[in-house]
Amino acid sequence: MLSDMEHRITTLVSKIQLSGISPHKVPETNAHHHIHNWHSETINRMRYARLCITFSYEKPDGFTIKDLVYDLRISDVAVREMVAYSLKQEWLKKNLETNRHKVTAYALEQNFKYTKWHMYKAQKLISELNSLLTAYSQEAYDEKPYFDPTRFKENSK
Repeated sequence: MLSDMEHRITTLVSKIQLSGISPHKVPETNAHHHIHNWHSETINRMRYARLCITFSYEKPDGFTIKDLVYDLRISDVAVREMVAYSLKQEWLKKNLETNRHKVTAYALEQNFKYTKWHMYKAQKLISELNSLLTAYSQEAYDEKPYFDPTRFKENSK
């Protein structure tokens, strides 16, 4: 059975994850409403947009459709449609020599606006979670610290 602290930690993580997948609808009066709303319409589009942003940092030479299909676990056809639409909207650019895609500066800038909104929304939740995790990691487990970095041993295999 979960302790009160474990239950609260689980609840906070759930709230943070839900806030991350909650649609952030931008009014049509905003010049950039289309990119925000399109990336918020479905869970797959949200995941696609976040993965493209992640790949823009982790894969500086660009990413392939196969990379997206593998990580999103959705059909090749669905990914190709999203990529084609993103290319048309100039949210992605394609290197024809390498067949790799990169996020445009515009898409990065707009995603950072979403990130700031999400940070504002989740800041108190994350702060409380951090405090609880710090306390939880110091609770005794069989009279030993739950986490003791001095006892870490690297796997020799």
